[in-house]
Amino acid sequence: MHSPQLEWNPPRWQLRYLAWLIASVLAILAWQGYPVETRWLRLAAASVFAVGTVLPGFFRWPYVALLYLIYPFLWLIGRTPVQSSHSRKRRIVT
Repeated sequence: MHSPQLEWNPPRWQLRYLAWLIASVLAILAWQGYPVETRWLRLAAASVFAVGTVLPGFFRWPYVALLYLIYPFLWLIGRTPVQSSHSRKRRIVT
């Protein structure tokens, strides 16, 4: 198996999805009404959504930083052998 490769120049749609994901998390936190004032979370969610939709390149470095954070987990998943149900020998008891 090959190890996953980090993409330094991700497509605009991936950056847009990251921005929308961040905006969604902020909006859910604002909706839940955590101790932080919710108007600032709502404003942050709206700003992230707007900037991510119009200028997705703004989220290139946060995207690459997130990939670096999850890279060890991706590497471990790629190295873990997967045993399918077809490869196991079945024992028939009579």
